[in-house]
Amino acid sequence: MGLSLAMPAVRAFADGPAAAATPAAPTTQRAALVEATPPGFVRVNAGRYSAFCLAADEPWVKQSLAQIKPAQMPTTRPSDILSKIPGARAAIAKGLSDDVGIDPATTNSLFDEQLIPQLTKLDELQPPVVFFVVTKQKLVGLINADWKHPRIGYNRLMDQIRFDDRVTLSTDGPLDETLLLSIYDPTSDLAARTKLVRSAAEQFESETAFSVAARSRGVTQVSIAQFIEKNVFVPLKLRDDQSWLQLGTVTLLAAKYAPMLTGADPKQMLADLIYERPDAEPSAARIDMLDLPDLNQLQPRYRMAWINAARRKSTLAVQQLVEKAGSGAIKKVLASIKKNQPKDGASMIALITGVTDVDLSDSLRLKRQ
Repeated sequence: MGLSLAMPAVRAFADGPAAAATPAAPTTQRAALVEATPPGFVRVNAGRYSAFCLAADEPWVKQSLAQIKPAQMPTTRPSDILSKIPGARAAIAKGLSDDVGIDPATTNSLFDEQLIPQLTKLDELQPPVVFFVVTKQKLVGLINADWKHPRIGYNRLMDQIRFDDRVTLSTDGPLDETLLLSIYDPTSDLAARTKLVRSAAEQFESETAFSVAARSRGVTQVSIAQFIEKNVFVPLKLRDDQSWLQLGTVTLLAAKYAPMLTGADPKQMLADLIYERPDAEPSAARIDMLDLPDLNQLQPRYRMAWINAARRKSTLAVQQLVEKAGSGAIKKVLASIKKNQPKDGASMIALITGVTDVDLSDSLRLKRQ
């Protein structure tokens, strides 16, 4: 039997910053690393920010960091999702009971053990950074004097500074302090210098907030999908040629219930999850969900493309089932599968046709041109 499509598919529609599940906390944690002050510079602190600068620059650098007011912030942050949980959890529990037969009491674990702990960590996330406020001449002088930093490089031939400005966001352990470079022109006036440093800090604050917000939405989607997967489909032990029911159902229902917490448009979310690029390879149309390749035999770089195509095709099939047979169709099908487990993919399609009078063969088979 080939590689199960279930778990990779759930992770697939949360690509990016969203973590799929809360990892077990290590028994001991290392201390977070703190950036060392470059030679000849001092560290100044203002609010939650720090900076390295020359002693003569300390007053205006400190003032810059004290004036941070990000212009753009996301409309949905972890705290916003957390605030919606009390009012939405009963409706989500009832909906999952109606759709796939999950005991409403079981849904408490989705909120209390998954969503609330993960979102709380994200809400409290404040990655420590220190801005290195310096002129290019001073920085090059440091580098020429053998000062090194893993995030900073200097091309002497081109006289160019290279800098890695990526900031790691993680809730798995202590966050190391990150150095961010802020190079100012020594000929600029005080107002321009102050604005440069303040803008750099405000941009960091805004980008961090948007990244955390995106991860929060992803955590919400994935947690709901994995909860359905664990409580409904894992016990069924579906074959690979039956996995489309799991793939399609968890994607469809995640798009239905996550918006109740994130405020997204359910139709748009579903459209985003099943959207297929014109150059997608393979395309969903060219996949036969009843005759899947052994993913273990595919090169790793191609596996996720196959899983995503399978997910899109599966979701469209389940959506068709619900539209034609009604909102209770999935629950009815699941009950029938529990009573009489079909032996293969074709038998499952026959079972579904018998229970709902909907034939999904054309939706799941390879579409030949």
